[in-house]
Amino acid sequence: MKQISLLVVVLALTGCVSAREVDSGNAFDQCRSIADKNFRDRCIAEALQDAERDRRAADEDRQQDVEDAERRELNRFIGGVEQD
Repeated sequence: MKQISLLVVVLALTGCVSAREVDSGNAFDQCRSIADKNFRDRCIAEALQDAERDRRAADEDRQQDVEDAERRELNRFIGGVEQD
């Protein structure tokens, strides 16, 4: 059981690192044409914040979709039990 838990943690961390790497690359690409280092760094920081905010919103949407699906399934189950 501990091995499965460790595997899940490793896979989750790998996913987080990969998302951060992708976000960093995208932010750098988005801001690379800015010549002033301070402005470029600020642009990158803002792009990373935007990406994190978008990711959180998408995660919340997915979680809401799961909860809605579970609620519908429970209602179908309850409706089926009541009809029997």
